[in-house]
Amino acid sequence: MIGESYRARVEEHVADAVAQGARILVGGRRPPDKERGFFYEPTVLVDVDHSMRVMREETFGPTIPIMPLTDNYAGPFGGMKMSGLGRELGEEGVEEFWQTEHVHWDIEGGVKEYWYPY
Repeated sequence: MIGESYRARVEEHVADAVAQGARILVGGRRPPDKERGFFYEPTVLVDVDHSMRVMREETFGPTIPIMPLTDNYAGPFGGMKMSGLGRELGEEGVEEFWQTEHVHWDIEGGVKEYWYPY
């Protein structure tokens, strides 16, 4: 992170959430192997709610609070052409974070006749 005050803000948000019942799945601390710099481990918080600062204020750090939804009444929102990029809210908003990839696993192994001859 860029400075101590920024890391302190992240630490405050995480500590506030944990004090109110959130759980840390991963991270939530300064890396023990980094004495210099302003590092903070990527952190995933669960069991958060809107009373916690991490849900009400911008943390500007490597944290992600995860909160279940009981209903999602908001439809997708976003501009067209130059007035906006992508979508927010609803299923379409979640899909903005997905990226389809192909992974090919050759279970037979060995050289194939269709490979370019090197």
